[in-house]
Amino acid sequence: MKRVNPLYIVLALFLLVVVLFVKLEALKEEIAEEKAAYLETKKTAEELLAYKKLFGNKNYSALKDPKVQLTQKGKHLHIESKSITLSALNSLMRKLLNGSYIIEKLRIEKIDDKHASVVVEVRL
Repeated sequence: MKRVNPLYIVLALFLLVVVLFVKLEALKEEIAEEKAAYLETKKTAEELLAYKKLFGNKNYSALKDPKVQLTQKGKHLHIESKSITLSALNSLMRKLLNGSYIIEKLRIEKIDDKHASVVVEVRL
């Protein structure tokens, strides 16, 4: 029987180690890519959660004021006042602009130095 040369065994083991090392490096690169994709997805999810908190919870009761009339027309909230004082108008506009409301229509007309009329449509 012929004996196998020990150099062949060493060469085969060396090739096996090289192949395993190449595969290990490829897996490391794949893991790095997956980690980057995971971090990007996590960042996007956190942004979406922040947007959901900002725009998802609408509190229209903050807009209630005895000087204005609130009516709902389809998917819009119609806020109207024929005569409102400028300080009350300022308060209403502060609530609208500081809140996360989608304003579809805004019309303000000056009646005199102390009063104005206002029509606002907010998307629900």
